[in-house]
Amino acid sequence: MKSEDIKKIVDDIISRKDPQGYYVIPAKKDALKFLKIGSGVLIEDVGDFIIIRVKSRRIAERMARSLALKGLVEA
Repeated sequence: MKSEDIKKIVDDIISRKDPQGYYVIPAKKDALKFLKIGSGVLIEDVGDFIIIRVKSRRIAERMARSLALKGLVEA
């Protein structure tokens, strides 16, 4: 994946929040193998993929970038 594509995905994710104030990262289930889940991170299983909800912009950006580099973010 090109760096421009990754930047676009990350910018799209961190540019908006859900009504509860969380950044939402849709990802493939394989992403669970690579994530370090800490406090403030919620994981929702939604069939073939997962929804990662994070309050911290910095953590959301890092997770989104890391998962996008691995091709695990659902567009």
